[in-house]
This record gives sequence, structure tokens and C-alpha cells, in this order.
Amino acid sequence: MIIEKNFKEQVIEITKYNEANLSQTRARHSLSVAITAQVLGLELGNLDTEKLYLAGLLHDISKELPIDSMKKELLLEGYRIADDILDYEVHSLHSIMQCKRIFGTHDGEILQAIRNHTVPTLNMTSFDKIIFCADKLEPNRNYGDDANLEKNRILDLCAKDIDKGFVETMQFLVEHVMPDYSERDVEVFRKIYEFYKEEI
Repeated sequence: MIIEKNFKEQVIEITKYNEANLSQTRARHSLSVAITAQVLGLELGNLDTEKLYLAGLLHDISKELPIDSMKKELLLEGYRIADDILDYEVHSLHSIMQCKRIFGTHDGEILQAIRNHTVPTLNMTSFDKIIFCADKLEPNRNYGDDANLEKNRILDLCAKDIDKGFVETMQFLVEHVMPDYSERDVEVFRKIYEFYKEEI
């Protein structure tokens, strides 16, 4: 976490940054993800809810930057970018760089959750799953009336069983979000979904 600053000081610093550098909608989304993640952590227990809150605030700090600019900056800073990285993954990697550079954030759990909040990996921790689900299910996300009812049901499930909630969140995305994505993006995500579906 941010060195020599307490939780309240970190929250104030990151919130000010988000309000100054992100659109109002994106800053509001990040705050809602932070709150949702913290609530899930409290409900599930045995998780660092302050770190969950910070990860929620930080997860999208690069979201609105141009993809090509983010790639160039990452390469200049010595980051490796896979040839097959999906466009909507780039901001996750760039956000990690910004967390370290701007806020001095080096906490591995926070940074890994930020990296995994767009496309899940095959070794997601409960912390990772909470940030992923909070990002997709936070109250400000509007998928339409019927889908919103389903979203709220899954969010309630996450508070009871994050593993099952995580799988249902991925299924929800496949049904309601992925149809608008490219065939390649859908295939990558579906393979990961099928892997976790077999795990529960």
C-alpha cells in the first residue's frame, strides 16, 4: 500500500486524483466499486476491507486514456505487452504503472486485482474475484431493467459465496455484455468462464 500514509489519507489522495483526472461518470463508478468491494469483503469475512476499498478506487485510473498512448508509455517504462493482449486489457496494466508511479502503491494483492479486473486469469484469488464482481455489478451499472434484476441477484450471491457469484457474474457478462464484443474477445472470455464453471 501507499507508504507512510494511513487509510483515510490514501482515500482522500486517490479520490482527489480521480475527480481531477477522470470523467464524473468514471470517478463515480470507481467510488461505487470501492464501496461495493468493501461491503462484499465485510460480508464474506477474513479479507482486508481497506485494501479492497483502495483497489476499487484505483482499478480504472487509466481507463479513459488512448490505448496507443498507454501501450507506448508502458513499453518505454519497460513493461512487457503480450502480442495478443485485448484492447480493453491495456488500461489494467497501465493502471498498475500509474498506481506505482503516482501513489507509490506496491501492494501485490491490490495490483494483481487491478490487473485481473477486466479479463480473469486461471488463478483468481477471492480478493481478485471481489474486485472483478464489484466492477461489473456495482449499483451504477445499468444493463437494462431485466438484466439489472439479475445483476442485483448475483451481487447478493457474491456476498454469500464469492466463488459461485464470480462464475455467475461471468455467465451474466457472456449473456448481456459479450454479444457486443469481437469474436476473439468472446472466445477468450468464454474459455475462462468454462474453466471456473467446472470448478464449482
